[in-house]
Amino acid sequence: MLVLGDAVVPERYQLELELDPGADTFAGEVAIELSVTEPVTHLWLNATDLSVDSAALVVADERLSLSLVDTDSPEVIGFHLPRALAPGVASLHIEYHGRVSSTDSSGVFRRRDRDRDYVYTQFEPLSARRAFPCFDEPRFKVPWQLTIHVPEGVVAVTNAPLLEEQAGPRPGTRSFAFAATKPMPSYLVAFAVGPFEFVDLGQVGRGHIPARIVVPHGRVSESRYAAAVTPRLLTLLEEYFDMAYPYAKLDSIAIPHFRGAMEHPGLITYSDDLLLAAPEHETVDVRRDYARVGLHELAHQWFGNLVTMRWWDDLWLNESFATWMAARTLPVFEPDWGGAVDALERTDETMDADSLVSARRIRQPITSRHDIDSAFDAISYGKGSAVITMFERRIGEDAFRAAVRAYLRDHAWGSATAGDFLAAVAAVAEPAQAEAMQGFIEQTGVPLVSVALSCEDGAPPTLRLSQQHLVPVGSAAGDERRWHVPVCAVYGDGDEVRRQCTTLSESEAEVVLDQARRCPRWLHANAGATGYYRVIYPPELLRALLGPARRRLSELERVQVATELRALSRAGVIEMATVLELIPTLVRDPSAYVTQVAVDLTADLRQHLVPPGLEAHYRRFVRKTFGARARALGWQPRAGETEAERRLRAPLLSLVAGDGGDRVLVRQARRLAERWLDRGQGTADEMLETVLAVAVRHGARALHERVEQALLGTADPRLRRILVAALAHAPQPARIDDNLALALSGQVDIRDAQDLFQVPLNRAESRTQIMDFLYQRYDGLLARIPRWRRRDLIEAAGSGCDPSARERAQAFFGPKVDQIPGGPRALAQALERIELCAAAQAIHQPGVEAFLRAQ
Repeated sequence: MLVLGDAVVPERYQLELELDPGADTFAGEVAIELSVTEPVTHLWLNATDLSVDSAALVVADERLSLSLVDTDSPEVIGFHLPRALAPGVASLHIEYHGRVSSTDSSGVFRRRDRDRDYVYTQFEPLSARRAFPCFDEPRFKVPWQLTIHVPEGVVAVTNAPLLEEQAGPRPGTRSFAFAATKPMPSYLVAFAVGPFEFVDLGQVGRGHIPARIVVPHGRVSESRYAAAVTPRLLTLLEEYFDMAYPYAKLDSIAIPHFRGAMEHPGLITYSDDLLLAAPEHETVDVRRDYARVGLHELAHQWFGNLVTMRWWDDLWLNESFATWMAARTLPVFEPDWGGAVDALERTDETMDADSLVSARRIRQPITSRHDIDSAFDAISYGKGSAVITMFERRIGEDAFRAAVRAYLRDHAWGSATAGDFLAAVAAVAEPAQAEAMQGFIEQTGVPLVSVALSCEDGAPPTLRLSQQHLVPVGSAAGDERRWHVPVCAVYGDGDEVRRQCTTLSESEAEVVLDQARRCPRWLHANAGATGYYRVIYPPELLRALLGPARRRLSELERVQVATELRALSRAGVIEMATVLELIPTLVRDPSAYVTQVAVDLTADLRQHLVPPGLEAHYRRFVRKTFGARARALGWQPRAGETEAERRLRAPLLSLVAGDGGDRVLVRQARRLAERWLDRGQGTADEMLETVLAVAVRHGARALHERVEQALLGTADPRLRRILVAALAHAPQPARIDDNLALALSGQVDIRDAQDLFQVPLNRAESRTQIMDFLYQRYDGLLARIPRWRRRDLIEAAGSGCDPSARERAQAFFGPKVDQIPGGPRALAQALERIELCAAAQAIHQPGVEAFLRAQ
């Protein structure tokens, strides 16, 4: 039963919980005020892994005892009514108990930090039903009032402000009673219990609401940066929305061994490594990551919380908008961080995912639990954000902001659909723009726009455009689908740069460049790099963009042109050998961000296109092309360098020293690693992982063992993750086996050990070893990793590149996918990636081999 129906709906919840961070179970009592709209003989609610102790229904002054319906569903419970319930109001009371998980990161779960236990929650999308019986659908948006009883010495927090703390119902307990919340769906309820400490941020925002950082015991000093900047992040968003933060308080809480963050009103949860960092480890990356994620979660307070999707097919109304809002605000918060380049990189990755046959739409029909689990992907986050960016630019920032504000005002404290937002857009822009936006929302795929210039004597220059569905080599997806593509071009015939925009709605179109005085010498068909489409240029235009015209393009546009090369090679439009020939041209670009694209292109080659026997040629190409730049940049940050140079250092040194085996850089990395292992100093925090990874990769077993000892000897979660990532770069089969044994030993939390599996999967020589391990230990791994991470096991199989890998994955996972959240789509995408890799390898490897042999 995916949907509960409308015969009985909730109006308000009162929830009372008994929670002990050291216990494996918890007890609860929930009272739900119900509105009955038509006669019913049964009551149905969502509940998973909960044991009902008693249930009763109060109608007027009569209390009716209820009995459970015998059902095999793991998602719902039903109650027999002693007589038919007429339309009206009633109150349902349920006493129950549930389980606290020590492995999952959903439902009610335990975490241990510095020998102290804590309980946290994560309910999105369908895990509120693991904490209390409820109507667990986003459309049911009502107030909640919580009271939590805990052992003395610990505290409780939830979405709403604390009203009263007093002695608990039993000796040695305390009770925390909280105010009722604003209306919200079940998946946004959150609570936490433990020996927390609090950092008071004072009164923040237009509404002067109280704000705090909530941290595990002893970690207050690590909250410095989040405490300093959170008020400013909130202010920037309030200015855009022209609306105060909508809730009564703002707590941000750190969760150990967690991934990402969650936007609960009044109690935003973050992975501890996002929210916290000791002052001496507060790198630029740490600050940027918190600001970006903090903006995303705070933007949700309007998009997703104040206005909530009615059903999971409109998850993009939450995630796309929060991602877009963070991307557009981060450069305002800190212009030097390269936020626009980060957004472009995410769009490039999203387009790769969107080119699969098995890709989902932004607004994907939801027909099963698997569809809900699969909705949290690059499409809901990245594609939606990129499409919003494209249409914001086309409609105009002022008009688009007016549409956003109207949408929020009109649907505040309620729920909405895609149609509601598109109606707000249509009210401020040409209706055709809302229709065009809907075309990107309702269908999968990426438009491939071909451009050509026609410059005939006596006629004005003309831009010829055509569109088709972009598909990778080997894909069976090609069709005649069409988009209304808002194409904007910049071009020049001298020192002046001109701009012209059109909407490409048919398969072909011609646009007269009426501002051009003569035939343009260059043209870039994605002005500002904000379009969600790929572009094919004729060879002469591509050469101009990579050569003489690049000083006319913005840095972001040059990064976009470089990024496009890899995508077009995947589609078979450009041979990979041709891309490799262009790498030195990219490296000569003055932008370190363009050089980083060249680094990434070259590093990707190593996964599937460098055949056995040509590794030495590949290493020579790496050293010849990037060695001088890497040695000049060096291992240590320098005063006065740009943010782009600083960010280039780790990937560039990893390529040249790690993959390229540059002897000078490898020796330096070993010395730095030994110095750090001896004295804990000598390497900047932001480079420690790269230094240790290169040293492990090219060092002896003794150094590997020292890094492992350092891992086992520290409780610092940030440092443990760095050391795990470094160990993962060991290339020898015996040392990979040691790493895999370590991952299962219990000495490293399996949730932090992902790199020990993932890094070797990216190398052809170790891929089979890792997949053998995953297949052989599958049942044990499945029992130890959180439910939401189990899909990773299927996705790992997609790293293969030959028919035997596909057949093995199909045979092994085919019978198991229904037991893994989001499993069917994950398997379909893994199998498709293997097919596409094999097809691309067949097309590109001969040319790559010839190129490498010449090095």
